[in-house]
Amino acid sequence: MTPHPLPESLSQWLRGLRRRGTRCRLSTEGRLRIVGLRKLTAAERNALFASSEQVRQLLAQRTQRRPKKQEQEPMARTEPQQPRRVIGQIVSPGRPLRLLYEDETKAIDTRRARVLTRTPDGWR
Repeated sequence: MTPHPLPESLSQWLRGLRRRGTRCRLSTEGRLRIVGLRKLTAAERNALFASSEQVRQLLAQRTQRRPKKQEQEPMARTEPQQPRRVIGQIVSPGRPLRLLYEDETKAIDTRRARVLTRTPDGWR
């Protein structure tokens, strides 16, 4: 059985290593950390050590492209929600009850509408 040839690009090769359980990442000091090195063959280890500078550059570029969580937080914050008034329930057979809020409905002219029944809690 012959080993698979290395893919054309470095990112494809790293993706294949990641599928097999080997992870490459940069430490806080900028050094390359490899997790799962024992899962690689000797030839793959040598190739990884030979291209370590290219891997470091690729990982550095990837971290620069990704926005940091601190920059994303202001976009992820939502406005404080106002309390919503419940005016009824939506009943569908075979499904759970769903609350009906006042802002999801529109007002009906009660002079022209016919009121069928009135429940004790005030819902119509």
